[in-house]
Amino acid sequence: MPQTRSIIEIKRDPKDGGQGEHGPIEEVSIIARKDGDGFIVCAEEHNCVRIRSCESSHLVKAIRLLNVHNVLYVLSAVKCVELYREVVELLGGEGYV
Repeated sequence: MPQTRSIIEIKRDPKDGGQGEHGPIEEVSIIARKDGDGFIVCAEEHNCVRIRSCESSHLVKAIRLLNVHNVLYVLSAVKCVELYREVVELLGGEGYV
């Protein structure tokens, strides 16, 4: 399977000059590649995790480790979009969307 590449723009509130609780506006490159029974997902090139299933608790842990706050991009890269609502609930108000 070829690599999937998405660019995520994390938007910040313009009222605070783009400085939100997580810093300035930034772009993060998400790269996902098939690896055996799962995916290896990298935020940029050096921050990578292996995701083997669409189990919500596993996805939450991976998203926290990747430090990417746009949950939908990560879930779509590993074909687990149907768990979006459950994963966001488990992340519970930590700035994830």
